[in-house]
Amino acid sequence: MVIELIVITILLVFSWYLGKEWDQKRFEVKEYKEKKEQRVKTDDMFERMMDHASQFLFIHNDQQILYVNPATIDMLGASDAREITGHSLSDFSLTYDVESRDDISDVCFMNQQVKRLNGEYETIRMMSIPIIFKQQAAIMCIGIKDADSSKTHQQFININDALNESTIIAITNRQGVITYANQMFCDISQYKQEELIGQTHRIIHSNHHSKEFFKDIWRTICEGNVWKGEIKNRAKDGSHYWVDTTIVPILDHNQKPYQYVAIRHNITKSKEMEESRERLANYDPLTQLPNRYNVSQYLARALRDVRIGKQLAVMFVDFDGFKLYNDTYGHSFGDELLKSVAERLQETVAKYGKIGRYAGDEFLIIVNNTDRKNVERIAKRINKEFETPFIVMGRELFITLSIGISLYPFDGLDSETLIKNADTAMYRIKRLEKNGCSFFEEKYKHSNLTKINIENGIRKALRNDEFRLLYQPKIDLKTNTIVGTEALVRWESPEWGTVSPGKFISIAEETGLIVPLSKWVLHTACHQAKQWHNQGLTLNVAVNISVRQFYLENVVATVSDVLRETGLNPKHLTLEITESIFQDVVKSKRILQQLKEMGITISIDDFGTGYSSLSILNQLPIDQLKVDKSFIDDVPENENAVTLVKTIMNMGKHLGFEMVAEGIEDIEQETFLKKHECDIVQGYYYSKPVSPMEIQTYYYLRQGG
Repeated sequence: MVIELIVITILLVFSWYLGKEWDQKRFEVKEYKEKKEQRVKTDDMFERMMDHASQFLFIHNDQQILYVNPATIDMLGASDAREITGHSLSDFSLTYDVESRDDISDVCFMNQQVKRLNGEYETIRMMSIPIIFKQQAAIMCIGIKDADSSKTHQQFININDALNESTIIAITNRQGVITYANQMFCDISQYKQEELIGQTHRIIHSNHHSKEFFKDIWRTICEGNVWKGEIKNRAKDGSHYWVDTTIVPILDHNQKPYQYVAIRHNITKSKEMEESRERLANYDPLTQLPNRYNVSQYLARALRDVRIGKQLAVMFVDFDGFKLYNDTYGHSFGDELLKSVAERLQETVAKYGKIGRYAGDEFLIIVNNTDRKNVERIAKRINKEFETPFIVMGRELFITLSIGISLYPFDGLDSETLIKNADTAMYRIKRLEKNGCSFFEEKYKHSNLTKINIENGIRKALRNDEFRLLYQPKIDLKTNTIVGTEALVRWESPEWGTVSPGKFISIAEETGLIVPLSKWVLHTACHQAKQWHNQGLTLNVAVNISVRQFYLENVVATVSDVLRETGLNPKHLTLEITESIFQDVVKSKRILQQLKEMGITISIDDFGTGYSSLSILNQLPIDQLKVDKSFIDDVPENENAVTLVKTIMNMGKHLGFEMVAEGIEDIEQETFLKKHECDIVQGYYYSKPVSPMEIQTYYYLRQGG
């Protein structure tokens, strides 16, 4: 049993282990010393096993004897191993013709006339096996008694078969031409033996490894050293597999390799698991984009490599309104939408820079060796590409992105600072208008720091009744009378004084606080309108409905409840909605139709700044189009503005909409709008937003005048 254990250990363990640990060039000094100590221990254990073998056993390298066990020392009549080791084979009439072996993977048997030290000869049936011994190719010879030879021969045939069943083996000549391939090699490569014999290993190259990789292999084994490593190969059907490989050079009389034995083990599953773990560590499983860690590491490397005189840009991209979609349609829908957004972003910026998913609905884009003008062009290209709607799970959606940009070296010298400043710039554009880009400026830092204070302040203001409504009159241009008002929220904070809507509305939208705030505005405005009616002022009131409230809340039920509670006739309520609700045309149409059936007037606010197309306008139950102030500002001086407003007015009239214009500040603008048949106007030319009492005074003055 001892001899069988030795052979199995040699074939299945020690050749692999010694080959694996051999190449000193692959270790740092400290690690190499540790590995060397392990090899010494392993060699010692190996020798102890052979020492206990009762058979004639020695190891040689064809030039001299390297090791003999105690049984051999006794058999040769020596008193100490030193009388034998170091001597040549011929001193004991031993011969070993390596050139005559056609296949070194086979166990070789021969009869040997062995000369004892006293000059006597004994015939021994000898079995030889190629091994790695103390970091060099060698041959182990084992003597077998005639009575045991047949049984032992069959045992080693069985061992050899077992080896072929568990190990991929190939033998090549010194030119790398395959001379032997076992069945395991054929099975994994899907080539027949006759297809492999006579070929080089190029037949299974996968092109995964570089030329330098294979040059290193050849350099190592041609020097007579064992090479150990992992190789990715390609099977006949084009599939790939990984093998843990030990290549052992077999040396001739001149210590030159004349054959190479490649011992391989299939590690495809473990490599796939390793690649899966690595991918999970570096890539986002949902979008398949580089994850936060990956893109941050890329940025750190890019900062080291940025060329002198060049800039590097960090673009922080945020998906406007994603939480609304996620909360409205569920996480599965949100996931599909995120994948679609990520795919379009990747397609848009792939040739410009590296993109990764930073967190949630936020993405990072790194643009190397660029400048401000170029990165602004890229940002505008991204926003332009997102004008095309998305189709997700049968829903047509319009998506916008807010993009903040920081530039190295002006806005930071390290990854963390550049990302933070790009995030700050992104928040600014998101707060002001969304769907655009903004470069970082130092002054933005303070405003960003107050965000959490404002959020907490809104919560307190809702509890403490710190909000109030002002009302801006709406004038009928044909009769020059006041026909309604728009309710506008103001925040009177005991801590900060009057807080501009521009500072708190965007934060309320982002945090979801816009929903309770909008409910309060709706209820307060309807209650006030009912009071005016009771006093004889037949005024309509217009209330802005946020996108979040429109989609997340049961807005139809909310409006119905408020009208019932306040007693306001629905025909005196106008709901102003922005074009952003058209992100989901089907749902918008259903909700608007229900509101319309209640008798409520539907107005599209800030018309011209969002998503509207003629086809969408024609589908929805809309009563009014309210032209945004930005278009009115430049009329009648600017010809382009004049042409644009005229076009909007004509289009709206032909579609049967009542046309409203906001932001009127002088008589020239009023005259222009009268000429082009605008129906209703509002602006500081008529009145700033005022209190309910002032509206009552204004009403009587206007009607009387």
